Amino acid sequence: MSAASKIASNTFYQLIAKAVSVISTVTATALITRGLGISSFGAFFLMTSFATYFFLLVDFGINTVATREIAHDGSLARRYFGNILSLRLIYSAALVIVLTLILPVIPFKMEDLNSLWLGIFIGLLAIISQAVYNSCTIIFQSTLNYQKVVIGSVIGNLFFLVSAILIIFKSGSVILLVAANSVGTFLVSLTALFLVRSFVGRVALGFDFKLWRNLFLSALPLGLTVFLTVVVAKADSFLLSVIRLSPSLSMSNADALGNYGLSYKVFENILVFPTYFVNALFPVMIIHRKESVAKLKQTLIKSLTAMLLISIAVSAVSFWLSPLAILVLSGQGSSSPSVLALRILVLGLPFFFCSAVLMFFLISSGREKTLPVVYGLAAVLNIALNVIYIPRFGFIASALITGITELVIFVLLSLISLNYFRSTILSHEKI
Repeated sequence: MSAASKIASNTFYQLIAKAVSVISTVTATALITRGLGISSFGAFFLMTSFATYFFLLVDFGINTVATREIAHDGSLARRYFGNILSLRLIYSAALVIVLTLILPVIPFKMEDLNSLWLGIFIGLLAIISQAVYNSCTIIFQSTLNYQKVVIGSVIGNLFFLVSAILIIFKSGSVILLVAANSVGTFLVSLTALFLVRSFVGRVALGFDFKLWRNLFLSALPLGLTVFLTVVVAKADSFLLSVIRLSPSLSMSNADALGNYGLSYKVFENILVFPTYFVNALFPVMIIHRKESVAKLKQTLIKSLTAMLLISIAVSAVSFWLSPLAILVLSGQGSSSPSVLALRILVLGLPFFFCSAVLMFFLISSGREKTLPVVYGLAAVLNIALNVIYIPRFGFIASALITGITELVIFVLLSLISLNYFRSTILSHEKI
């Protein structure tokens, strides 16, 4: 199978898995907003999304480093998997404990804080299941066998959807909805753990502390980048929950989170396409870099061209269908403020699609040490602008700032990539 076919097929398998998740999420969101109200959805969004702030921290760049090593030497798969699974189970459990302890000191501007804290704690348990799932995807990614994730996605999301329907019509408890969501994530992870055995044999935990240290040090630049991407992606929704809004907005923090959550749910589901594309592209880039810089450059240009064309088409269609998407989710049409936020968000899609390719190109080229600088600058810019403009303009400002931040990231990554090829050409000329 050609490289293009492998990338396309594995991107397709990931999209199938995500399609199942999207159908489940859209149906549940529509039921919550219509049956329980936008404020209840705002609370549910915060309880479940708080854990997602830390999903990428569970990765900490280790997946990328391990995939790169296993793609070079497949015999490392079993040893790496067992050790990474052990390491992640330990620090994900520790992360849940630490986050639970600091919850009472976070100044949430929400009603019924006790229920909010309980819901967030239940949502945090998904961090542990994500640790298991991320460890399994190392093997699926390095061997380009993403079709394995489809089965787990179907099982976990079907459970959540059925549970959500029963809960909404029986009790309307937001806490139970969060619990069903967390159980669904565990089912996805346990299925992945079962399926990964066909690649690594019997699952056994490993405690090679020297390997842990080497993985951590190798992943440190990427880990810092991952942390900063979480800040860039999640700072706005967190700040919307703790910053007091201007009375002129006539909107509570729960309402603001609910409306922004609706638009962001649609937006983040669109963003899975470039993520899945680069997941499949990354091992191919590593192989092409080993062969020649010229071949790597050709792969990069083709990938960027494909992402640019696709993103423009997706952005245009998404802009046009924004009122319909919000109507399906909330029962409100073009009059909903979520529509404007969603339209602002999707206009920035070309930057997100192309930045994803450039980021993994730099990682495959060994230039990952430049990424923390890029995302650090972006995080500072994002937080500063949100702190300044959220009180006056609410979540509409957050939507616009998201696009501005990604534009800055795209420009910086482009400049670094150009410098890589320029320096490579000069070094060849000297030879």
